[in-house]
Amino acid sequence: MVSRDKEERSETDNAFNYCLRLLSIRDRSQYELEIKLKDKEFDPSIANSVISELARLSYIDDEKYACELARLRLKNKKWGKRRISMDLRSRGIDNGIINKALSLIDADDELAAAHEALSKWLKKNRVDRDTLDIKNKTKAYRHLNYRGFSGDIIREVLS
Repeated sequence: MVSRDKEERSETDNAFNYCLRLLSIRDRSQYELEIKLKDKEFDPSIANSVISELARLSYIDDEKYACELARLRLKNKKWGKRRISMDLRSRGIDNGIINKALSLIDADDELAAAHEALSKWLKKNRVDRDTLDIKNKTKAYRHLNYRGFSGDIIREVLS
């Protein structure tokens, strides 16, 4: 019996240290850590206790993670709210938290990101902004739509 407790404590320590290593590389959502622990074939009860302990110690906080990731995706990748929402959802973030993170994105910042994404697309495709024909306007619209910007923002940027 003593050996089983010691073995379980050892596995818990291993799982905890594994999660700390992952978190030292970059922040992760609770769901991402659960998947990583499952992939490493840790016992589900041990994985749950480790996740709970990490949350208690504030090493993982899905709300903070979602807000920061949304801000970075807008700033660095020039993504719109829809694409950011899909990315957060794929990381297992709850819809309520996603909505809160997206509400922190300023409309002017999203518009500026759309302008930057369009400028980059125009430069990459060697298209002059002043002579944007219907064919290239359609392509630009599709590109910005893929990046997750709303139709209203895209039309404003293209006008």
